Formats: sequence, C-alpha cells, structure tokens
Amino acid sequence: MSKYKLYCGKLSFDVSPEAQKALEGLMYWVHVKKLESRKKEPNVHAIKNASECIGLAMKDCEKLKVPNWVGNGAIAWACNNDLREHYSEEFFTKSANEQRYYYWLCE
Repeated sequence: MSKYKLYCGKLSFDVSPEAQKALEGLMYWVHVKKLESRKKEPNVHAIKNASECIGLAMKDCEKLKVPNWVGNGAIAWACNNDLREHYSEEFFTKSANEQRYYYWLCE
C-alpha cells in the first residue's frame, strides 16, 4: 500500500515503500554530490562515488518502474533544497498535496 500519490499535471504515480526508499537514496546522493562539488577544494573521489551511487539509485528506480518525471522531480528537489534543513519526505508531501507542484517538469 502506498503512502503517497504524486502528481504532475494529469500524470500520477502511487509511491510504494520500496520506490520511496529508492527516491530518498537518489535525493541523498544528489545532495552529497552537490555539496562536495561546491567546496573550494572538492574531493574528486567523493564526487565519483556519489555519481556512481546516483546511477545505482536510478537503476533501482527503473527496476521499480518509477516514472522519469518522478525521478526528475526528486533530483530537482535535492538540487534546490538543502537536505540538512529539509527532510526528503517534504518532496513527497508537497508533490502529493499540490497537484501542480512539479508541473514544470512535464512541460
């Protein structure tokens, strides 16, 4: 049973617990890569590791049949929010409660 149903215009997706974990992992690694890339002297090994983990998280999403617009929304959320200040669950609640919150991703 899914806890969230995400919307993008007329599209919708019921997020299973497994898909939620995969998307949270994707958001985490995107955030890690963003933080490391912005350092004055970034650690190239940490960036490479984060990139590899992003690829694995995307493969997990693909296996779970998570639509691309949902994955893109999760990536955008991680890029535009500091996950040290915002819980990744906010992505799901805002997307579920505001049907047009990520509409721009579908245009």
